[in-house]
Amino acid sequence: MPYIVQGDSAEVRTANYARMNFDYDYPYELDLDPKSKFHEKLRTKIWTRASESRKEISKRFPSWNEIDKVLTTYIPLSEKEEKVKEKDSRKPVSIIFPYSYSNLESLLTYMSLAFF
Repeated sequence: MPYIVQGDSAEVRTANYARMNFDYDYPYELDLDPKSKFHEKLRTKIWTRASESRKEISKRFPSWNEIDKVLTTYIPLSEKEEKVKEKDSRKPVSIIFPYSYSNLESLLTYMSLAFF
């Protein structure tokens, strides 16, 4: 999953950055000092866009979770198999390898060899 930006932009306004002194000359006469109005305006626009982006992308989270379920290669042991393993750890248990995962990996291998 992608890194998720959370929180309220108002929380960031309480940060101590405005009290710090950054002796730096910004190129192209930009005023990016944390105390400047331009910095505040730019930060607000960036935060707004990041929040809107998260709102839109979060609509895809359920479908991504379903894809993760389909492509899961590790499946926990059933209760019956756990009991078998507890009695003798050397006993074999079921290995489940989803066809969808193997098909995807085969396609990825082919595409990598064919086009790279």
